Amino acid sequence: MKYLSIFLIIAFSASLIPAQEWSEPIPVSLDTMSSFQPDLIFDNLGVLHCVWSHKIDNIFF
Repeated sequence: MKYLSIFLIIAFSASLIPAQEWSEPIPVSLDTMSSFQPDLIFDNLGVLHCVWSHKIDNIFF
């Protein structure tokens, strides 16, 4: 009975947390054939950052 009470409290608490809201995708690179090794990370403020390598004339930036 104790575990059921704890489970119900956790389940109810989780239902009060608002869901994430995502915006429409925003293209950041128009040349998808030359972009390599994408990586995503959230910083301490919850801001999403995206980085990748880009190949231009056999030179990586």
